[in-house]
Amino acid sequence: MPRRRNRTTSLAGAALAAVLLAGCAAAPAGAAGGDTGDAGTVSAVTDSGSEGGAGIEWRECTEAELLPPPMEGHGPPEIEIPEEMRCAEVAIPVDHDNPEGRTTSLQVGTLPHTGGGQSRGTVLYVAGGPGGAGIPDLSQELETVADLREHFDVVAWSPRRVSGATVDLLPHDVCGYQGPGFVDAGTREEFDELVAAHRAVMDQCRDRDPELFDSMDTLRHVGDMEPIRVALGEETLNLYAQSHGGVRATAYADLHTERLESVVLDSIVDNVSDPE
Repeated sequence: MPRRRNRTTSLAGAALAAVLLAGCAAAPAGAAGGDTGDAGTVSAVTDSGSEGGAGIEWRECTEAELLPPPMEGHGPPEIEIPEEMRCAEVAIPVDHDNPEGRTTSLQVGTLPHTGGGQSRGTVLYVAGGPGGAGIPDLSQELETVADLREHFDVVAWSPRRVSGATVDLLPHDVCGYQGPGFVDAGTREEFDELVAAHRAVMDQCRDRDPELFDSMDTLRHVGDMEPIRVALGEETLNLYAQSHGGVRATAYADLHTERLESVVLDSIVDNVSDPE
């Protein structure tokens, strides 16, 4: 069930809205630079020309298509998809270095803005993990983004191999449900056995679709944010990243500075500092 709204969450949500609104006010609309290669990306976006974005046609969401499968030994996740949420698919290149090559698609979901008048733009929610479910995670943050939604549409996506077409290509019964489990190894021998078992699963997973399997790194996940931006019809994005999502958000800021309007990093992983 969605989390109950409390004072701490309300204050955090109000602060989030204030920060993003301040960031948008600081940069005038259309301040982004000239076109930086959207043509190749647009060709990989479905349902082009629909209202509300260059390539998005929203529909009702269903829990069956969005909820991740339960982990072994656990029941189904207790997540309720909000009635107002709308979903769609956005096509992406499997390999962003070859945008005219093979494509697949990702699921995206939006919580429409609730205030009067037009939305001030889109906030793209970057879920944690790694491997966070994206859209279901946003469904659990309704209280946090409530104030934000008075001004913005809030959009999330389910990353590669979380749900949708990429799961059909790399199915859970072959590749595992959510990657190797977090387990303790008491001895070196136990550690080596676990590594061998995990490698065997990954090897059989890669055999199903080597190209897609080899395109599951952080840079490809970051690259997926650009076709989503183009499909939404946004010149720039506002990002709200939680936990490990901060890795993707900071990488996007580094790679696509001209496409970034504002960013809020919430409880993120430090992937920059020297661990020493």
